[in-house]
Amino acid sequence: MYQIEVVPIDPHRWRAYIVRVPGVPTALMPFYGPTPDQAAGSLLEWLTRAHARAANGGKADAHKN
Repeated sequence: MYQIEVVPIDPHRWRAYIVRVPGVPTALMPFYGPTPDQAAGSLLEWLTRAHARAANGGKADAHKN
């Protein structure tokens, strides 16, 4: 499970990122969107795809192009 934080960058731009846990390194870049929900949604979609790929032995999903 991940904790996602979303912060405003300007009135029409938001940044979403995984909250750092002390002692756990992270190299994940932030995701941006025009609303908090869209920024967090983009990050969540990426995490879902990354988890599916890892569960598939690192192979891309054969159903996606």
